[in-house]
Amino acid sequence: MFEDDGYKLIPGVLDLPLVERLRAALGSAGDGNATGRSQRGESVYARRNILSLPEVQAVATDPRVLALTGCATIATRALFFDKVPGANWHVGWHQDRAIAVAERHELPGWAPWTVKAGVVHVLPPAAILEKMITVRLHLDDCDENNGPLRVLPGSHRHGILSAEQFAVLREQVPEVACLLPSGGALVMSPLLLHASSPAQSPLHRRVLHIEFAPENLLPEGLAWATSLPPAPSLRLKPPFRGAKGGGVREMRAEIDSPPLLPRNVDKEGEGVAQ
Repeated sequence: MFEDDGYKLIPGVLDLPLVERLRAALGSAGDGNATGRSQRGESVYARRNILSLPEVQAVATDPRVLALTGCATIATRALFFDKVPGANWHVGWHQDRAIAVAERHELPGWAPWTVKAGVVHVLPPAAILEKMITVRLHLDDCDENNGPLRVLPGSHRHGILSAEQFAVLREQVPEVACLLPSGGALVMSPLLLHASSPAQSPLHRRVLHIEFAPENLLPEGLAWATSLPPAPSLRLKPPFRGAKGGGVREMRAEIDSPPLLPRNVDKEGEGVAQ
């Protein structure tokens, strides 16, 4: 179950035409949305801050995607990764701890502050991250040969972990490779320990990574750098309760009407390219 393991693999979330539109939009080096983009030649392999792209906005408010997150969630950040032979990397074990906010506002327990691709980021307390959820949409088949994400089930239940705790959990918990066909989704807690190896295959491994949070999660004085509300005609059940006691199991939607050069891990606790 999601609340126990901290992740869930769900095939068949996106249809092929939508996957193809996303591949074209996110992999184009010739468009005007270059913020946080990394490329070699005409190949784009990483992007930050892409909620402004219409194609990403559409998928972030798609009922099929929102149904994975629970009710009353908003998309707060989106990233794109593409592992290919010319842009391949390893990511060590880490938790996704950084969030993107509109501006700096000092609060106890919120630090350090950084600026990435022109956007302010901060590491919030564990209580914030426990209520967030990430949806990683696979735009290619992902098998053991093209650098899949590897996770330690249940590691999200221990809060923010030290390097020593990383090592202990790696000894105690067998890792799981998250293998999915194109159009599938990996839904995970940002506090889940995860890593990935360089791809061994010459094929693409494109992933659209979207982070969601309950509405009104941030304390007074802070706002998300960018956020998208749920589709107004969408009702989701059961209620989303976050990584502690929440889950994506058996969630269904009811519709009323029709960058950066890859490196291992950011110092601030966020995997740059997964």
